[in-house]
Amino acid sequence: MKSLQFAHVRASILAICAASLTIPVYAQELEEIVVVARKREESLQEVPISISTFNAEDLRVQGIDSLEDIARQSAGIIFDKGFSPQDTRVVMRGLSPTRGRPNVAVLLDDVDVSSEAIRTSGSSLTVNPRLIDIERIEIVRGPQSALYGRSAFGGAIHYVTRRPGAERRGQLSVDVSAEGKKEIMGSASGPLSDNFFVGFNFAAWNEDGYYQNTVTGANVGGQQGVGFTLAGALDVGERARFTARLEYTDDEFEPAAAASSAIRIPLYTPAHTLGVLFHPNATSVDQPFGPIPGMDDVPIRHSPDPRTGEEYQGTTREVLRGNLRAEFDFAGAMLTSITHVGSVDAQQFHDSQRDGDISAPVPPFGISVSGEVNFVTETDLFSQEFRLTSTGEGPLSWVLGGLYWSEEYQHDEYSTTCINYGFMPPFFSMGVPNFRLRIDCGYWVARIGSEVPRHALPWTREVAHTSAYGLVDWQFSEAWDIGLEARYVSEDLDMTGPSGGTLIGNAFGPFTQFPAEPHAIPAEEDDSYLAPKMVLRYRPSDEHTYYGSVSQAIKPAGISTLVGPEGFNPDVLRFEAEKMRVYEFGWKTSWMDNSLRFNGAVFYQDFTDKQLTSQWLPPSGILSTRPENASAALIKGIEVDVSAVLTDNLTMQWGYTLLSTEYDAYDKLSSSLNDVVRGGTCELVTLGGNTTCLVDLTGNEVEDVPRHQLFAGLSWRSGLANGAELMIDFDVQYQGSRWMDEWNIVEFESYMLADFRIGLSRDSWTVMAYVENLFDDDTLRSGTSAPDFAAIGIVSGFVPPPRVPPPGRFFFTLLFPNALTLYYPDPREFGVRASYTF
Repeated sequence: MKSLQFAHVRASILAICAASLTIPVYAQELEEIVVVARKREESLQEVPISISTFNAEDLRVQGIDSLEDIARQSAGIIFDKGFSPQDTRVVMRGLSPTRGRPNVAVLLDDVDVSSEAIRTSGSSLTVNPRLIDIERIEIVRGPQSALYGRSAFGGAIHYVTRRPGAERRGQLSVDVSAEGKKEIMGSASGPLSDNFFVGFNFAAWNEDGYYQNTVTGANVGGQQGVGFTLAGALDVGERARFTARLEYTDDEFEPAAAASSAIRIPLYTPAHTLGVLFHPNATSVDQPFGPIPGMDDVPIRHSPDPRTGEEYQGTTREVLRGNLRAEFDFAGAMLTSITHVGSVDAQQFHDSQRDGDISAPVPPFGISVSGEVNFVTETDLFSQEFRLTSTGEGPLSWVLGGLYWSEEYQHDEYSTTCINYGFMPPFFSMGVPNFRLRIDCGYWVARIGSEVPRHALPWTREVAHTSAYGLVDWQFSEAWDIGLEARYVSEDLDMTGPSGGTLIGNAFGPFTQFPAEPHAIPAEEDDSYLAPKMVLRYRPSDEHTYYGSVSQAIKPAGISTLVGPEGFNPDVLRFEAEKMRVYEFGWKTSWMDNSLRFNGAVFYQDFTDKQLTSQWLPPSGILSTRPENASAALIKGIEVDVSAVLTDNLTMQWGYTLLSTEYDAYDKLSSSLNDVVRGGTCELVTLGGNTTCLVDLTGNEVEDVPRHQLFAGLSWRSGLANGAELMIDFDVQYQGSRWMDEWNIVEFESYMLADFRIGLSRDSWTVMAYVENLFDDDTLRSGTSAPDFAAIGIVSGFVPPPRVPPPGRFFFTLLFPNALTLYYPDPREFGVRASYTF
């Protein structure tokens, strides 16, 4: 059945491509698109950057209201889900933020609202606001450090909101689906006087989860929320104007529709590592690698909260932002001031192990594992930018600016991992049966006894960013111009993290606790750098633009918060700046009286000092892990965007991305059994008197990168006899297979999604029926790996000479295999969108 569905979709794509080749009539022009990607208004077809856009009509018709929707309607972008809701990863041009700061900046009216999560990879919950009163979205590909600053390592997504004007306008829209989606949005704007205008927008939404938790029978994956924006615009003569905007959203998200997979295949362990890693007689280990299973093989098994017996709360988030923009037009220049204040309060509380009921009894000789993620975060953002932009005629145009950006991040952690053993080995539990070991980010609690009062493990982070940037374009001939961009950045990072864990147990009687409570460890990290870019542009005619650029992308140095039970050790967790040199050649061309646009770019990205996790020897003598800037990768690709008016009624959009990636230097030290079996190699080396493995991953493909991505769409618009307009849209997205991580063992399969819409528009009314995921594709296409505590094994044996640990000693080794957390995709959804404009 699934192959038949794919055949339908492939046939649909072929039909789209065939239509573009066989219909010769071009009776209309494509509208001009104006963007502000370079801090000033320019035609999309002239700006020497790879850009794609969505306008307000695209958002309304296609139902786009989140970053995930944007990625679905684009070629070359992936919105990936990680360990927790804050662990979201936007991948552009093959750059996945597996560690550290996001690689793609998210901006709202020129303001960077990106942030970095604490205790997980990916972004924080500041970067995916509900899309309310958005006029246009600009997707800027490639490094934009010079213009956008701190987070635009691989590109940027820029939301441009609607400014109120002199025209009175209002709109009310609803979106209802058969699967439980309900959304209502409204807006109104207009003048209060000749020069003062206001606008108001509101939205309320509720979505039932598509799937059920097999443990409780409750739905998972749903959400609800409300939001509004209030905007005011004041024009003072012809020389000055002010725009203020206030935004508030309140979201609640149920636990995600995610399942844990323990499907395993045996992987070979190099024989010469035996004794270094585990018992010398072992030759292989079962690991959860290989093909991603289907949905039927990984049921959703979330535990209820043992305190209440109900579902875990999930995620709650409140976002409040204020933005004031002032523009002053002088003779030959525009001065712009942008002030932003924002706060995001969130709690994430869910079952992270997804392995069944925490409270279920443990059978004799059985193991049951549960885990809670409980993060409470408060983020405060402030930024002030001043920009001076040339507006006069002449061969020189320029932009000069300065930015101060600050963040205060408070993260309190109450997470727990509970391991229930029906029987514990005598050497560990001293023979006490039915013993439960609970690890709570630093304390252990025995099952036989009362609950110990819990305390938060606090983290804080303060970032002060100061930068100055500039852009100069010189048109030195009629067809040629050269541009220079640069940003100088200085960042100060101050943070605190908790010390090592607190141990609590009562195997022999009363609780014992040591130390009494973790203490805060302060740390600082300062960095400064220059990120330059040079662009050469050739415009032989108004219809053709060609450009070449060389740029240096930089992510500043920092301190990792991905720590183990040893606690926060800033000297060990520091990492250097990541750097990437990018060479790009692009073209913007219009043909057939602007009825066909063919744009594209070819790029070569040399990524150096990429972060990885390696091994080190702390004073305790127990090998642990740390971040290092020790890997390098090459990413080569081509992007193509095509827009065409095929007939008076039919238009086409088509985008394709081809990527080739490879780690050209990736060596890591590890004595982890998992790392060696996943890497398949081990060169024995000595570290601090201990023998460990050097695992070589050179030649592997970069994680999270499909080789092929395609988006194709057809739109039909036709007038009817009664004055109405018939609208028919058909879209297809294809994404090739990709590796989940750098080990190149777990592979997400390729998939195709198709959407269909049909509707009528007349006067002020628009009604459109839609089907998303038309062929009900159920490929599991997002997920992550995490320790599988339920499969923890204890290997013991006598190590003969000359193996290590020291010969002649009896030893025990804990083995921590991995499990896969896989996110269910949205099923086929039928719905209706309607809007009334007044």
